[in-house]
Amino acid sequence: METNKKKLASDLRQKAENVIKLNPRRANSKLSEAEALKLVHDLEVHQVELEILNNELVLAKEQAELVAEKYINLYEFAPSGYFTLSREGEIMECNLRGAEILGKERSFVKGQRFDYFVSVESKAIFNQFSDQVFKGKEKQNCEPILKTNKPHTQVLLSGLIDDKSENCLVTMVDITERKRTENALIRSEIELKKAQQITHIGSWYLDLSTNQVVWTEELYKMYGFDPSLPPPPYSEHQKLFTPESWEVLSSSLANTTITGIPYELELKTVRKDCSFGWMWVRGETITDGEGKTVGLWGAAQDISERKLREQELVKALEHAEESDRLKSAFLANMSHEIRTPMNGILGFSELLKDPDLTGEEQG
Repeated sequence: METNKKKLASDLRQKAENVIKLNPRRANSKLSEAEALKLVHDLEVHQVELEILNNELVLAKEQAELVAEKYINLYEFAPSGYFTLSREGEIMECNLRGAEILGKERSFVKGQRFDYFVSVESKAIFNQFSDQVFKGKEKQNCEPILKTNKPHTQVLLSGLIDDKSENCLVTMVDITERKRTENALIRSEIELKKAQQITHIGSWYLDLSTNQVVWTEELYKMYGFDPSLPPPPYSEHQKLFTPESWEVLSSSLANTTITGIPYELELKTVRKDCSFGWMWVRGETITDGEGKTVGLWGAAQDISERKLREQELVKALEHAEESDRLKSAFLANMSHEIRTPMNGILGFSELLKDPDLTGEEQG
């Protein structure tokens, strides 16, 4: 800081001497003693003013250098890539993170066209993004795939034209992992949906604070509702079950909410078209970080076909038992009818065998 002060004072002195040299009248004018004393006083005051001004200038310069250093550090070591592109797409400026995402040294990146690093399948997306940035004042976004030393690097570009409408200021964020996670989640949702379709299982969630209900698509099908519409509010769920089943379900929900013990039930349902069906249901609590129950989650499986087969089997068993009863009654009756004349015949046979009977008696 002291060195800066001396340099500024020396520069100011040199400028003052140059002014005097260019103005001989000021240098050769004769002054009275009073005027000389006043001039010395004024010069001393002015010198103090200059010193104060000089100190303020030095302080302002140091602050400006500190702010510039902070800005440079923020720019260079930011987690996002920063680029300045010309209208022709040439990279004029680039921070360290930007070069790192591109997988190149910054010295190589500067001067290259940005589309050099864009994959073939994303060229059209990037070109449209660039055109829209230079056509308007609004921020534009795109998600191209880049050509880097890493496979399938995808980034989010946000661009805005500068105040002079000459260059494009671009931020770049590596979203490769985020996209992978999103794609994995989409695949999981598709697989879950297919699994629920195959097994006829749906799931639901009830928010206890709002009584808001969420259904999966398969659950809509079980109740006969349109999946594109919101499910009926919880207050109307009583209509989806027979009175007996709703009484069992509502008491089980209340008990699970209080105790946290899951329930499993088989309930008779009433579809939207007023036809009946059967569901196997299981419900569990969902708690917050403090262990407080905030919702209920459950699964439901359509068991209507199984119940129908069970009813058919019961009817078949009842029919078989009735047939068996009738057969037993028929055989018993036939046995009685057959035994009655046979007993007479057998009795006569025994009499004929009696040796004491005369020939006339046997006849």
